[in-house]
This record gives sequence, C-alpha cells and structure tokens, in this order.
Amino acid sequence: MYNDKYEDKSVYSEDAFARYLSGMLYEADAPDSLQNLDSAYIDYYKAYEGYQKYGGDYGTPMPRVFVEDFLRVAEATDRLGELKDLATGKQWIKHSDAKGMGRLVLLYFAGKSPVKVEEAIISVGPHGPIKIAFPRYEVTQPSCRSGELMVKGAGSDTVLSANTELVEDINAIAVKSLTDRKARYVTKAVARAIIKQIAVHVATEQIDNALAKAIAKVAATAAAAASEIADTRSWRTLPGQIQLLRTFVPAGSYNASVRLCGAVEDLGQIELERGETKFLLVETLY
Repeated sequence: MYNDKYEDKSVYSEDAFARYLSGMLYEADAPDSLQNLDSAYIDYYKAYEGYQKYGGDYGTPMPRVFVEDFLRVAEATDRLGELKDLATGKQWIKHSDAKGMGRLVLLYFAGKSPVKVEEAIISVGPHGPIKIAFPRYEVTQPSCRSGELMVKGAGSDTVLSANTELVEDINAIAVKSLTDRKARYVTKAVARAIIKQIAVHVATEQIDNALAKAIAKVAATAAAAASEIADTRSWRTLPGQIQLLRTFVPAGSYNASVRLCGAVEDLGQIELERGETKFLLVETLY
C-alpha cells in the first residue's frame, strides 16, 4: 500500500524481512511438501532481491542465516543452478537433514522506532516572511545490537548458543523514506504558506483604515503561521530493529534462555519434534 501510494518515488519498494519470514512460514507449515518449498523459494528469492537493495539503501548487509536458508531450499527444489554465484564458497545444511530435526527461530525486537518531530524554517514569500514546517525523525539507536540464544538439552550439560543477526533496520528505512519525500513535503509546505499569505493580503487590503489594516495583517499573518504545523504522525509501536536467529537442533526437550546486553532472560522449556518449527519472540525498549 505504501509503495502503491508513492509509486517509483519511494525507495522502499519491497520488504526483504517480510518475504524471508513468509518463506519460513511456508516451510514450517509443511516441511515435506514440495509445493510449500516452491512457495518458500519464491519468497526467499524476493527477499534476496530485497536484501541486495537493503545494502545500498539502508546499509543492512544480507544476513548469513538467510543465505543459508535460501540455498538450502534452492537445492531442495532443484534451483541451485540459478544461484551459482551466491552458492560459491558457501556451506549449508541439506534440507533432507534439516527436516529430520527441530528448528528454532528467535525474533528479537530491539529498541523503539523513530519519532517524527516538527522542523520549521522562515522563508520569504511574495508579501513578507513565511513559516514552512515539515517533519523529521528523531532516532534512538538500540542499546543491544545483538542477542544470544542458549539452549540446553534436558539431562545434558551441553549448552548450544548462537547470536542474532540484523534482518530489518526500521530506523534506517523510516529515515531514508522520509528523506526521499522531503522535497515533496517542502514544496507542498511552501505552496500552502504562500496561498495563506496571499489570502491574508487580499483580505486585509479591503480595510480602509491604515492602522486597522496593519493590525489585521499582523494578526492574520500570526494566525496563518500558527496554523502551519508539520504532520508528525508516526507508527510508535514498531521496534527500531528486528534481529533474527535460526538454528536446527535434534528433536527433544530443551531449556532456552536469551542474553541481551549482558542480562539473561529465561524462555522456559521447549519441546521440539522432527520437522517442527518453534518461533520465540523477545523485545526490549532500549
């Protein structure tokens, strides 16, 4: 919907993480189904195209774990030949082995999405100074740039651990998208302010008394400036970043915990069957 509104004017044309997540859901739904694997491959391919753009547009590197999943499914659907360059020098678990294990996916929502605030400048209009207001984002970067998932098998002293990777930088996407639209915001704000100023000028020119005219013009101009405010509505419930970890482990019972910024949070006991996927979600507002 966002891209349809702005068409080719928006750099944000595809969401790589959403495509990656969609592909994982196809796999989780039926890991033995070739039809689901085909659907997962299509979404992974679109995610691959998206992540190629993410690097240049938002500075987000292509996640290593995504590449492994993409190549695993490409091999399972006999499409690995389409990805020769990507597969060169890479290693991944075969799908025939992966579906005999359990899959844990940790989604970590880190920090808070940026907040829009008003920025205003004074410019010169046809009948004096005008106020131009437009939005900008204030960004607070997450304190925890990665999380560590730790799983321990029941009755075992062995702890398996792995770290999350950045899969979606919402801060960077929001700032880049707003920056690309800034020229349109400013153009509209200037046009709106000039129209208000002309309306004030026309209205006050009808007053015969010079003092009354001056007072009316000052009051109307002040009112017009006060009414010129930027649209600072923004989505306040999104995280600043989305990080992800995916790991395959033998079917069984596990105790899971996650370490974020040095603090360990217990995620409880997890039961995993062969071919089953369990999604874990943690979030911090810092």
